[in-house]
Amino acid sequence: KGAEALANGHLTGLTSLRLINNKVGNKGAKALANGNLTNLTHLILAENNIGDKGAEALAKGHLAGLTSLRLVKNEIGSEGAEALANGNLTGLTSLRFIDEQINDKGAEALANGHLTGLTSLRLINNKVGNKGAKALANGNLTNLTHLILAENNIGDKGAEAL
Repeated sequence: KGAEALANGHLTGLTSLRLINNKVGNKGAKALANGNLTNLTHLILAENNIGDKGAEALAKGHLAGLTSLRLVKNEIGSEGAEALANGNLTGLTSLRFIDEQINDKGAEALANGHLTGLTSLRLINNKVGNKGAKALANGNLTNLTHLILAENNIGDKGAEAL
């Protein structure tokens, strides 16, 4: 209810929002995505358990003005990463998935999706392996200048591809 009230309130000029450990859930993520926050450029959702459905809601919502999205410990898997890669967030320049579960399939989706404007990508502790690293090296992310792949399962073959 809190996320819904925030999203539909009078903060229409809000450009940056950080919600950490607020139990937003997927319903709250949907409310944020479809609310009055159309001027939002920076969004941080950490420890809010939005899951794949919440990530999908963000991808399909009215947040096309977002340039920076940070998702930390929200139980997001490859389906959520795929939704974000192919959704309405084509203006993103910075994307962080930290302590999520996107794995190789999610990394492949990010590499080959619509996020071609990304200049910074951080996939920290996401179970990305060699296959995901190869996809990132060969994907659509040609504007990328900053890549962090810490605490994943990338071996020599993935490192060579990068």
